[in-house]
Amino acid sequence: MSYACALCGKGTINGKDQTHRHGGMWALRGPSHPKKWHPNLRTVRVEIAGKITKLRVCVTCLRSKIKQTVEAK
Repeated sequence: MSYACALCGKGTINGKDQTHRHGGMWALRGPSHPKKWHPNLRTVRVEIAGKITKLRVCVTCLRSKIKQTVEAK
């Protein structure tokens, strides 16, 4: 199962997690570790062309789509 939004395509972001060490020289700074940040995904049942399917949608898309449907009514 992939960590990607079905609507906007927002996916995993790779980077480094830096710990903070007080004092010392630049060479003695806190170690950094590889880290992954995943989007906040939720499984939603959606009706598409008369058929109910499950989609993994990020919360920001879910909020914006709900807001659009409420404003349209």
